[in-house]
Amino acid sequence: MVLAYVFWHQPRAEVETDRYERALRLFRARLVTEPVPGLLGCWSVRTPELAWLPGGGYEDWYLVTDFVALGHLNAGAVDAGHAAAHDPIAHAAGFGVGALYAAHHGDPHRRDAERAWFTKPDGTSYEQFHADLVAPSADDRDDRDAERVTWWQRQLVLGPAPEYCRVGPQTATTASGWRDPLVRSVGTLLD
Repeated sequence: MVLAYVFWHQPRAEVETDRYERALRLFRARLVTEPVPGLLGCWSVRTPELAWLPGGGYEDWYLVTDFVALGHLNAGAVDAGHAAAHDPIAHAAGFGVGALYAAHHGDPHRRDAERAWFTKPDGTSYEQFHADLVAPSADDRDDRDAERVTWWQRQLVLGPAPEYCRVGPQTATTASGWRDPLVRSVGTLLD
């Protein structure tokens, strides 16, 4: 099971955007050059305002192999091999909130700045909802849309983010016809 620790954050008011993004890139680069056991990849998205990120900011995705690897990431991000890269971004950050998601369908390594968050409709079973996630509806513009997205389901309730996240093009509907997310966001991937 691939997990994603998703962390939304903002710089403190006095921190310049360029400085903040440079520190964020250096931290992610350090995680790649000095890997933490079980870390599969990481990226960041500059994101507009979300209900749980007033004013917008950044959304970091850290993919890990399992819950044990999540523990390695938690400890490793601040260990001796990573602290010099972690501390500048941590000290520049103001507000932050996180969530933990498990890949449910699609390529968990998909990096896309287009995301939408959903909750399961009342009265719909999880079995039916999960089947609907991957079944394109008759009015889809392109049946391949279902293969160009990744669905994530929240694990544990650690913050205010909704239960499901869809990463990728937001043009496809589901077989049962629902498509309106609670929150839709199109950001900018940071290199």
